[in-house]
Amino acid sequence: MSDFVPPPPPPFRESGSYAYARSPRGGLQPSTQVRCPICLDLFAWNDSDLFRRLPDGTYAELDLGPTADGRKRANKMLGAWKRCPNPSGDMPRDHYLPVAYARSGSPLVIGLVGRTESGKSHLLASIIMEIERNGLSPLGLTAEPVDIDMHQEFVRSSVAPLARGEVIPQTEPVPAEAQVLFMDALLVGDAQRRRAVAFFDVSGEDLTRNTTSMNFVLAVDALIFVVDAEQAIGRDGGTSHRPVSGDPAFDMVLNRLRGQDGMISTVPAATVIAKSDQWRFEPPVARWLRRPTLTAYRSPRLVPAVSEIEEESRDAYAFLYAHGATPWLRPFEAFRRSTLHFVSATGSGPVEEHARTGTVRIFRRGVRPRRVLDPLAAILAMTGILGDEAAKEVGI
Repeated sequence: MSDFVPPPPPPFRESGSYAYARSPRGGLQPSTQVRCPICLDLFAWNDSDLFRRLPDGTYAELDLGPTADGRKRANKMLGAWKRCPNPSGDMPRDHYLPVAYARSGSPLVIGLVGRTESGKSHLLASIIMEIERNGLSPLGLTAEPVDIDMHQEFVRSSVAPLARGEVIPQTEPVPAEAQVLFMDALLVGDAQRRRAVAFFDVSGEDLTRNTTSMNFVLAVDALIFVVDAEQAIGRDGGTSHRPVSGDPAFDMVLNRLRGQDGMISTVPAATVIAKSDQWRFEPPVARWLRRPTLTAYRSPRLVPAVSEIEEESRDAYAFLYAHGATPWLRPFEAFRRSTLHFVSATGSGPVEEHARTGTVRIFRRGVRPRRVLDPLAAILAMTGILGDEAAKEVGI
C-alpha cells in the first residue's frame, strides 16, 4: 500500500449562473424544440410522420386511422417512432427517434467518453442494472423505457450477461457515415414531471474521429468521462506504459466542444475513475468505495449534500494528481460545471478460465457495482432534474 500525499487543491471554480429553464414548480420547463443527435438539426417536435420499427430494423409508416378516441390512439402509438424532418436536408437517408423521446419535453442526452478499454460499456450496463433494481428511489425518481424493444435488447445483450458475471464485449467501431443512436433511453421523473434520459456509448476509436457518426457529441446535454485507471495510473502504480498525453478520446471531444460557442460553459460533466476497486484498500479510494451509493442524496428534503459531493471531487482530483495522471483531469478543469467520482462497475476484475470453447473471461465472484449511480445523480442535479436548488449548487 502506498502512502497517499495530497497535492494542492484543484483550481478554484467561480460560481455563476447556469442556463436552464424554470417552471412554476421548479426544475426544467419542457420544450418542443429538439436537436436531433443524428443530423444535429433543431426542429419542433410533434406527433406527426410516425412509423413502426420492424424486426429487421427497417421502418413502416404508422396509420393511426381517423379515431379520435384518446385511449385507442395512445395504444396504437406504443412503440412508435418519429421520422426526423432533417430541415437542412443534408442527410442521405431517413432517420428516426422513438416518439416518447421528446413527448415530455427536451430530452437529456448523456454521452460516455473514454478509450476502448476504459470500461464505458460495463459502466453503462451497471448503471442500467442498478436503475432496474429501483436504484433511483433515494432521489425520489422512477424510470421506465422510452422504447421497450430497444431497452429489452440492451438488457439482453449487456445487462443480463454482466449480471451473470460475464465480461461483455467492447463497443464495436462503426462506419464513418453511420447513423449512431443511443444505446438506451429511460423516462426518468416523479409523479409530477418526467424527462427522457438517453445514453450514448460508442467505441473509443470512433470518439477520436471527427465523422458524421460522431454528430451526437454536439447534441449532448451532459458528459461522463471515464478514466481508465489501469492506463492512467498503471496496474502496479508505475508509469512505463502510460501515454504522456492522456486519453485521446477526451482530447477529441473537448476539441469539438470548444469549437461550439457556449458548450463548454453550459454542458455539465462528471469524470469517473473507473476500476477503482483495484485500489480499494488504498486511501482515499477505500473511504469512498466502502460508502453506500447516493449517500449525498439521502436527505429527507431530497436536497443533495453538496459538501460531500465536493469532498469526493477533491479526493478524486488529489488521487489522480498524486499518481501523476494529470492529463486525465482535463475535463474537470475544462468544464464550468463538473464533478469527480470513484466508481467500480463490477466490484472486482475479471479472471481467465478454460472452457470447452476456449479461454473465457469472467467475474468469478459475481458483479457488485460500487457507486455507479453517483455520477449520474450529479448529472441529474446539474441539469435541473433534481430541482432548482441542486442545479445551482452541484458542480460549481
